[in-house]
Amino acid sequence: MTLNSRQQKYYELGKEYAEKYNHIKEAYNCMDFELLSDICDGCYSNSLFFDAGFIGREPEWREAYRYGEIPTEGRSVNHADNKWENGVSIIGFEDKETIYDVTLGYQGIDKIKIAGWYLGGSGSDGEPLLVDCVKL
Repeated sequence: MTLNSRQQKYYELGKEYAEKYNHIKEAYNCMDFELLSDICDGCYSNSLFFDAGFIGREPEWREAYRYGEIPTEGRSVNHADNKWENGVSIIGFEDKETIYDVTLGYQGIDKIKIAGWYLGGSGSDGEPLLVDCVKL
């Protein structure tokens, strides 16, 4: 799988800004308002691809497993503080037995296979996060 034009644009832009600025906060602070709005107010994953480019994290298209459908918003909610995560949480990249098979599986929540971009992020509970996911 290759990055689409939107993802590639922000990834390359992050790499470009990394050559000019030492810190990502500095890069964001030096952006003109239009670009900043485009990155932060557009598709939520724009900033994630920018950040990946800035830190030199190559996006990886990965297959994974999760309980429950992909949220319609394209990202999970951290139920501890009711805030959005930076992607869709997964239980792992392999279909192996986990504690979630007991806590969620016995509740009748389906385990599904998905794929998405892994940018190295994890949710508040340590679960890996995928971005721009699809159900397989």
